[in-house]
Amino acid sequence: MSIDPLALFAAIDGTWPAFATHEKGIWTLREGRGAGQRVSAASTEQAATKQDVEQAAEAMRAMGQKPLFIVRGAQAQLDELLAGMGYRVKDPVDVLMARSADLAHYSQPDMKVIFAPEPMPIQAEIWEAGGINAARLDVMRHAKGPKTCLLGRHENHPVAAGFLACHNNIAMVHAVEVLPAARRQGVAKAMMQGAAWWAQQQGADWFGCLTVSENLPAQRLYRKMGMETATQYHYRVAD
Repeated sequence: MSIDPLALFAAIDGTWPAFATHEKGIWTLREGRGAGQRVSAASTEQAATKQDVEQAAEAMRAMGQKPLFIVRGAQAQLDELLAGMGYRVKDPVDVLMARSADLAHYSQPDMKVIFAPEPMPIQAEIWEAGGINAARLDVMRHAKGPKTCLLGRHENHPVAAGFLACHNNIAMVHAVEVLPAARRQGVAKAMMQGAAWWAQQQGADWFGCLTVSENLPAQRLYRKMGMETATQYHYRVAD
């Protein structure tokens, strides 16, 4: 799969943005305001030293955040440095991608997926049940560019929610949550197909999602649909 990893990470940042970013030395520091790891982690594309890491950790503490680093793609030097400084691996993630046209399927009469410009109360309830808090809903509102909130339905009942946004020609779906009683009913598959259709309408050639490597049910579903790992990342945190 020939997608530039830097373009992918730019799309991840663009479709699920931090509330603020700060450049300090070689680092991009993210201000998450309680919205999770991805919008709170420090990243760099340059070779880092122990002094660089200590500088970033101090800056994150000054922002009221615990030191958290994201190691993206093949950053072996950064990974080894952080490991040697006592930072442990947390939450390895696969960036799964496919051509939008290969996944797109949407039937308006079925109404299995509804697209909303802003989070609806019923979507907020579904997200809350899955631990997706108000700060993450604010991330959705904060995102720029084409975006939509997905409402998945099963037997005429709202049972799932997700968020989709585009950055250049890449669309990324985030915060997919299906109520427990509606799982294994094809709801997530229908949502992903509808999301790919919507992305295609916005001119996004590529469609993807982020899946924790340990989430085997999601991994199996998305790979069965034809999605493949385009790159990976993980976090490093201090105990």
